[in-house]
Amino acid sequence: MNNTAIAAHHGVVFPPEIADRIMSYLHDDKATLKACSLTCRPWYLTALYHTIHFHSTTMPYCAHGFANLLTHSPHIGSFVRELSLTLLSDSYSHLSPILKLSKHLGNVHTLTLCGLFTGRYLTVFGAVCHIRLFDPYCTCHTFVSVFNAFPSLVDFALDAYTAKPTYGPIDTLPAWPLKKLRLTPMITPMTKPPSFPLLRANPQSISHFELQIYHVLDDTQVLELFAALELFQALRNLSLVTPSLASLASLMPRLQWPGIDKLTLGVFPRSMSDVDTLIRVLSDADFSSASKVVLRLQCMRHMLYIQRDMGKFRTSLEESLKGLCARGVLSVVI
Repeated sequence: MNNTAIAAHHGVVFPPEIADRIMSYLHDDKATLKACSLTCRPWYLTALYHTIHFHSTTMPYCAHGFANLLTHSPHIGSFVRELSLTLLSDSYSHLSPILKLSKHLGNVHTLTLCGLFTGRYLTVFGAVCHIRLFDPYCTCHTFVSVFNAFPSLVDFALDAYTAKPTYGPIDTLPAWPLKKLRLTPMITPMTKPPSFPLLRANPQSISHFELQIYHVLDDTQVLELFAALELFQALRNLSLVTPSLASLASLMPRLQWPGIDKLTLGVFPRSMSDVDTLIRVLSDADFSSASKVVLRLQCMRHMLYIQRDMGKFRTSLEESLKGLCARGVLSVVI
């Protein structure tokens, strides 16, 4: 049998780098990935990684099914990179099988935790670098447990927490090598002003900070927030998201200190009147020190249908920020 016949019999063999690119392109298509893993043996491991790199245990049957899979095929655990754990009714019973088999999940680098998790349940996952925590009753003890469990943590996101005076003394918070910090406070005008203890503990290493504010900040809160932000000696990337134009107006005069390379502003204009206010606020700001400014505007649906108003909005925005447009550092996402 000649070489041509042999190639026709065995089929075309893709170089590994091409196979990896094909698998990466099919990353979200689970059905096709499974078909590829069954069709071509060399593609099995790559397809397996893209299929189970993320696993969520939002329901008890998901946790028990995944634990059963790890029991019979422990090698699969090495392909898991992101794990989402949900605490149901303050009980760890449905998660105990996974926690017992955590030795097979040594390559997990991203954890998403929903609920109140104590440190002794977190340390079983080893060197995790990225954590996203959903906890409406987060306290200082929660912060200490998380940072003590993962001393190599570089990315921490805290969503839907209530700013209560239960953080405890600031000096009880451990130092950490964080580079990216994201906070989404669940604050209403009825709650007390946040104390931002996370910002004051050890901010020398944080270079990326994201804050989402869903209520109007008073003067005291604005002063306290920026007093903490000014301690961020390595801060280069700042992102603020707020539906309140009043909060944005109070924040803008203080966003003009040197060192910020990228500034991202997320705003929710609800009418053309809000758009006019936004343009006025932005036109008074000084972005001379920023190398990139990103405006993310989430407009109401009825505004998107009025092309005349949207065209007027774009024109007014470009005129008010013509300095940024001339420098080529402005990016607007609607």
